Amino acid sequence: MRSRRSSAPTSWSSPRPSGPRSPAIGTTPDASWHQDSAYFGLEPHEEVTAWVALSDSRRDNGCLRVVPGSHLAADFAHEEAFHADNLLIRGQTVAGIREETALDVELEPGEFSLHHERMVHGSQTNASARPRIGYAVFYIPPHVRSTLGRRTALLVRGRDVHGHWDPDPTPAGDNDPAIEEFMRRSFERYRDQEASRAEERD
Repeated sequence: MRSRRSSAPTSWSSPRPSGPRSPAIGTTPDASWHQDSAYFGLEPHEEVTAWVALSDSRRDNGCLRVVPGSHLAADFAHEEAFHADNLLIRGQTVAGIREETALDVELEPGEFSLHHERMVHGSQTNASARPRIGYAVFYIPPHVRSTLGRRTALLVRGRDVHGHWDPDPTPAGDNDPAIEEFMRRSFERYRDQEASRAEERD
């Protein structure tokens, strides 16, 4: 938590909404082990993701899984497979994760989890007859900069004295074409970027 006299945290929109995961048994892709810090394009690495469950999120329908403590280690190297069976845009994968060290983050509708962008996480195939639906919100303090060029954010508290982020555009109404175009460009910037090189934490 930041003090009242410090600059407020900001949040920026997800380049890819989380869920729904199809209820078609055995046909849905998974999300391989990865770190968001390798692709989010932020410096320094101080982003925290709030994953909000809109449906139940259980092991059998592909809940979020994390490797506790992995955000404290060195950055991991990622391989890019671009595989149709991977929910991640670039198929980015951290190899060599010991499955027995992972923790299932099971949630009821309305509950949420928090994880740091360096936390190794992923999810398995939805093997149930239920969808898994969630919404991810990404929070950063305003001194964090974008390494992918100028981007936008939503100030959620206090004042931003750093000026690294432009305000998010405001929709004129439902299905605003300008917002859809903005989201398309944001998605393409995320998809087409070069992956960050894994390097030791400072």
